[in-house]
Amino acid sequence: MSKFKSKNWEVLPKIKKKNSEELCKFPEIVRQLLVNRNIQKKENANHFLDPDYEYFHDPYQLHGVKEAAKVIMQAVEEKKKIVIHGDFDVDGICSTSILWDFLYRVVGADVLPYIPSRFEEGYGMTDRSLRNVRKLGGELVITVDCGIKDAGLIKKWKRKGLEFVVTDHHELDKKNGRFILPFEAKAIVHPSFPEHKYPFENVSGATVVWKLIQVIAREGVLDVDIDSYLDLVALSTVCDVMPLVDENRSILKRGLRTIQDTQRVGLRRLIYDAGLEPTEIETYHLGFIIGPRLNAAGRLDLAIDAVKLLVTKSLSKARELSKKLHDLNLKRQHIQQRIYEDALAQIESNGLERKLYFAWGADWEEGVIGIVAGKISESFHRPVLIATKKKNGYTGSARSIEGFNIIEAISTQSGILDRFGGHPQAAGFSVSAEAIEQFRDNLLELADRDLSEDDLVKSEIADCRVELGQLDWELADWIERFAPFGFGNEKPVFILEKAEIAYLKTVGQTNSHLSIAFLNKSTGEYFNGIGFNLGERAGKLEQGDFVDVLFNLDVNEWNGERKLQLNIKDIRISSK
Repeated sequence: MSKFKSKNWEVLPKIKKKNSEELCKFPEIVRQLLVNRNIQKKENANHFLDPDYEYFHDPYQLHGVKEAAKVIMQAVEEKKKIVIHGDFDVDGICSTSILWDFLYRVVGADVLPYIPSRFEEGYGMTDRSLRNVRKLGGELVITVDCGIKDAGLIKKWKRKGLEFVVTDHHELDKKNGRFILPFEAKAIVHPSFPEHKYPFENVSGATVVWKLIQVIAREGVLDVDIDSYLDLVALSTVCDVMPLVDENRSILKRGLRTIQDTQRVGLRRLIYDAGLEPTEIETYHLGFIIGPRLNAAGRLDLAIDAVKLLVTKSLSKARELSKKLHDLNLKRQHIQQRIYEDALAQIESNGLERKLYFAWGADWEEGVIGIVAGKISESFHRPVLIATKKKNGYTGSARSIEGFNIIEAISTQSGILDRFGGHPQAAGFSVSAEAIEQFRDNLLELADRDLSEDDLVKSEIADCRVELGQLDWELADWIERFAPFGFGNEKPVFILEKAEIAYLKTVGQTNSHLSIAFLNKSTGEYFNGIGFNLGERAGKLEQGDFVDVLFNLDVNEWNGERKLQLNIKDIRISSK
């Protein structure tokens, strides 16, 4: 049985004349691409397509930011020990690094970074992590990328003498129609604060921190290049899968330029050790090459090492820490493959026809189960929960699909869970050994009720249909102006129908890729395409077949020669 279900293709509605009158100066395909991205005004289109245009919202529009700046600066003046309490993912690592570097090197604060051990202290703030903060002499705790769900914990530790400033971006807890917020904190900085929402709420935790330090710098009239932190803000935005629209797109555009000339020796070393040059870095590299190396620290060891790497000024320390993260990432890859195979075997034994998959093991590494859940979810297009034994219970990670809000589903089981939190597409949880089967069964019932069979077939969304003759360098140049690409601003996807195969073959060391060419009958020329990991399709296709192709238009550069090619996402025999 194939592990991968065939995909549905959906084409976005063709624009009507009235929807694109303001965009009449643009070619038809470009108009379609703009409207597909909800850009229908000439001014907005000009801004979107201008590589130099950037727009950032006023940081003072962020709830609580001025109060937080005041509390922090007062603590600095009173020489209080400040501890930044972060989280162990890339966003938490970047948030902690930005705030520590700014407070220590620019403001001159007595400040320490603190990220808990995933294995000893668990996710987010806990009693144990705050006890350790007290041992460090902490008086003011600034949370980054965490804290908004810890109202009870903050109230408890405030009575023990700790003060808190909460900066976070995660979903707010709500019970009986009312938000549960950590009002015992001296300030709460959050883009989705009720009745005081930021103009664009879908920002990373590091973006929230970046806005905070802007206000501190303005209020304190400090001489600092705030934009120098955009390399880390951009990294967090991509790795935390924030939509690349509105302010996030500007953050990424300028952040990529900052990375190309970054003075952060640890980040440069990390890039070099990945076999890249800073000038080569694009969205993909942040999300799939650089990010996983930083994440490896918290997944298998201590995330604070990744913070040390990002803030160090020592070349030798950068080399040492980057090598450690490189080795940890290799180890993570091997562990991930083992857990993936074990979890998949368990899922298959329970039945691949189930609408939600749930597997658990006794010795699966906690820091890797989230990746495994994501891989299986991507392969089978199902909500997936993977858990591992921890003391007297289980700790797990969940990943979901569009149309099934996993944190909402998990929250319905709050009565039998020890702890949970996260986003609609990704979440974490802790559950006792006695309750884990009931938890699984309840979620299976929810999935059976809420998910249809159609929901379980992955849909590929295409921008529009095109002809071979429309694929030229002018279109490629227009597409380039839509960059940077990523979640929320995907690279344009097209459908080519009834294209005649001129030749095809498999390529790659294991013949896993499909190399194919199509005949343009109007010109007699061939148009090449490459289908990565589609080599198995070669046995079902022949020269002369007419096929429909789902693809991106790419530029292939080889030996100094540049050619247009189709980057094939899916291919099928044309219907008669």
